[in-house]
Amino acid sequence: MSLFKFKAFSKEEEKKIQQAIRESEKLTTGEIRLLVAANISDDILKFAEKKFHQMGMYNTNNRNAVLFVLCLKKRQVAVWADEGIYKAAGEEFWKNIVEEIVGNFKENHGVDGIVSAIRHCGDALRKFFPAEGKENPNELSDEIEYES
Repeated sequence: MSLFKFKAFSKEEEKKIQQAIRESEKLTTGEIRLLVAANISDDILKFAEKKFHQMGMYNTNNRNAVLFVLCLKKRQVAVWADEGIYKAAGEEFWKNIVEEIVGNFKENHGVDGIVSAIRHCGDALRKFFPAEGKENPNELSDEIEYES
């Protein structure tokens, strides 16, 4: 483990991403997290699944948490969605989310792509898991997780 914590985004970019997460979670019982890894040795989907469990994201009440994972060195992205929201939104939705992020990174608009993808996930979460007067605690941190 590195003694130094790296940052992939400026403070302003982090605030923009965290605001998108908060706004996307506001009217849904769903939860969204972002993990940025400097490098990984696993396949990115295996890594995302492992981190999803290590971060306790499978413990949400409705099995509707979503984890975005970026691997900087490999220039890869993955989205791991718990079974409730994965099944409700459908496989094509998740492929489109990844394509949106990748496309924006290719155009040097990475943060905008992440924010847009988070908002689209929020739309799906609100559609399938609306808060609608229910108690809606923030079950997971909105902070960006970094792993060196």
